[in-house]
Amino acid sequence: ANESKVSSSAQSEAKEIIAKLVDHPIGAEQRQRVSTSVGVWNFLRDDNMVAYFVMTSLDYEERYAWKMIEELQSRISEYGNLQTLPENGLKHEKKLIFSELCQKYDDVASIDPLAMAHSRVNSIRGEMDEVIGKVTKNHESVTNLQG
Repeated sequence: ANESKVSSSAQSEAKEIIAKLVDHPIGAEQRQRVSTSVGVWNFLRDDNMVAYFVMTSLDYEERYAWKMIEELQSRISEYGNLQTLPENGLKHEKKLIFSELCQKYDDVASIDPLAMAHSRVNSIRGEMDEVIGKVTKNHESVTNLQG
């Protein structure tokens, strides 16, 4: 869920996916997921025919993508009926919401206690490997001095 500039291939893929959705609409609250060479497109259409898209990397966990879409949907719904807004009526607000959500979901350890624990275990494991390496090196040095 990185908010970096979207490549032209990702933009063209998005246009193709949107065109397919227009031709073959999905049901309300039905989740769809499409893997491509650029990444994974996760999308959901709500009861008001508003589609929510999140593009993630191929290795990004699906459950976080859906949590992000649910939060995006909730945040956007705070502005009322989107069909009554003028075109680009939420342009500024959307940018702020997207930026905030991308930053939040880019660090899954900050939103998921299990991911946070896993990250801490990996950190401690790395520190322990470093300490064991130093102890082994010191032992070899002592052995060489005694020999």
